[in-house]
Amino acid sequence: MSKPLWLMMGTAFPFETPSSGSSSPQLLLTAKHTFAPWDYAKDASQMKIPADYRKLRFVVGCIYRPNEEGQSVASEKVGLRLVSQHPQLDVAVVAVDDKGDVKTPSVTTAATATMASSPSRAVFSSPLPLCTTRYPAAADGLLLGYRGMERLGELDTLDPSLLQRLSPGERDALLVDLQDIEGKQIRASTTVSILDERGMCKGTGDRATCFHGMSGGPLLTTSGTCAGVLYGHHPDAPGCLGYTPCADFAEWLAGVVQRVSQRNEEA
Repeated sequence: MSKPLWLMMGTAFPFETPSSGSSSPQLLLTAKHTFAPWDYAKDASQMKIPADYRKLRFVVGCIYRPNEEGQSVASEKVGLRLVSQHPQLDVAVVAVDDKGDVKTPSVTTAATATMASSPSRAVFSSPLPLCTTRYPAAADGLLLGYRGMERLGELDTLDPSLLQRLSPGERDALLVDLQDIEGKQIRASTTVSILDERGMCKGTGDRATCFHGMSGGPLLTTSGTCAGVLYGHHPDAPGCLGYTPCADFAEWLAGVVQRVSQRNEEA
């Protein structure tokens, strides 16, 4: 992949809905901000993306197939395209190139360009069923996804002042790392407790946080269904994580799947 103007990593995963059937190309859920970071940055003018290029048509994406250890494989790349983004919520649907036959890929997307990482076949052997109701508070859950390896997983690329806060040596080393991130994503998980069924949880145990690259990953319930899509740190509660409940975008998603299925039938 050519050098991006801005780097974003995230996770995408296959999902199952009553109306989805065996639609092709395969659809995946992810976080919208992976593709449109300018809509979520505190000051988009500070980003290294000129205003004229803050458009989805300039987003470049690809997906990497993971190995059995859950690490993305740079040589196994498949095309990725944005199908639809929710008008308000931080959720989007993407499709993989059906020629690539990627069942549960490790993703890299690009917002001129954005990079992302996604589920391994070792984690998602089949599409995840989505919850039709909100997951209740006090319930336990598991966030699954892919994170950038080492310091790539500790970035906040929505923060334009990130590089300015580093020492010259750290900044130069990080810029070298960012020039090539292919194959530098690895499977990660975080156990959580639900604080608010509207989309707030808190990490528990030793791994109580999420890392750069996990945005867009699923929140799994104790029964193995997907309760929501992670978007990252909660804006109103420091130390907490935010997710979008599946129940809040179920109607929109059903419409997206139906339109894709109709286009496939007409093709």
